[in-house]
Amino acid sequence: MPTDALSIRAAEVVGAVSLATDLGTGQPLEHTLRTAILTVRLGELAGVPAPDLIDAYYVALLHSFGCTSDGPEATELYGDDIAPRAAFALVDSGNPEEVGAFLSAWVGSGRPPEIRDAMVAEALANALPLAQATFALHCEVAQRFAGWLGFGSGTLDALGFVFERWDGHGLPGRVAGEDIALAARLLHVARDISVFISAGGAAAARAGAPLGHDFCAINLSDNLKPWPVIEKRLRLAAEADFAIAIYNPRSVSRSEGFARALEVLKDAGCGERTVIFAHAVTTPKERIETVALDQARPEMADMATLVIVGNSATRRVGRFVYAPRRAS
Repeated sequence: MPTDALSIRAAEVVGAVSLATDLGTGQPLEHTLRTAILTVRLGELAGVPAPDLIDAYYVALLHSFGCTSDGPEATELYGDDIAPRAAFALVDSGNPEEVGAFLSAWVGSGRPPEIRDAMVAEALANALPLAQATFALHCEVAQRFAGWLGFGSGTLDALGFVFERWDGHGLPGRVAGEDIALAARLLHVARDISVFISAGGAAAARAGAPLGHDFCAINLSDNLKPWPVIEKRLRLAAEADFAIAIYNPRSVSRSEGFARALEVLKDAGCGERTVIFAHAVTTPKERIETVALDQARPEMADMATLVIVGNSATRRVGRFVYAPRRAS
């Protein structure tokens, strides 16, 4: 653990660097700071001892530090190094088909078709070793920086697990369960919360103010939860008249899920509600479409789309959509 004097300087340096990291990874400013606060709060609620909370705080601030270390390589592969990082944050990295869809959408962007096709084919053939090498590099860079600042083994060790997953489908080492350092496990939950909040806010801001009143967020991926649970949550959210932000609506492996979700919402009486399809927000491929739910088609969504279903009071004013802040 750093001395008190070094700890103050380290906190200032790491806090400032976290803002730069947000910019470099395509996240809104203070995303990493918010993640760190959520990480500590989750640890407090779980009764985690104070020394481990300190490790968790700095792991959260530093976890993305190495993600821009391969900027030239990412730009060569994707045609950009920021927009693909932001898009990948919403991909289920444990689902090979979703990762494949991401690579097919981003690899070789801007290249002639024959070159792009060859680059995509190579990336798909080597997806796992490429991802393992990439995330191992990101972890190593963060660990080296933390070591230079004088942090102890608790922080350094946990930085090696920041891209792992409880189910063992993470990277680079496919570590699972309690073999993952506690600080990293707390980070995983907090980071997902923060990423989805950021994505929903960015999409909503482009469309107007559709989340100006009570809303909920639902992930349509059934990779880690059964479809009946998703369907129940959709129905209850509709009955409660929440605006609903839907993440991961449709992928190659889940082409039917979003169609079923639309039917559930129609059956719940939401057919006239306003629906926003926010595709690839903050990237050159950004596209915003707004229709009534009865007119929504499953193919309007993909893994780069965030879907916002308005509440019963949501209205359109020109090209903008807003939800009145006063409940009816």
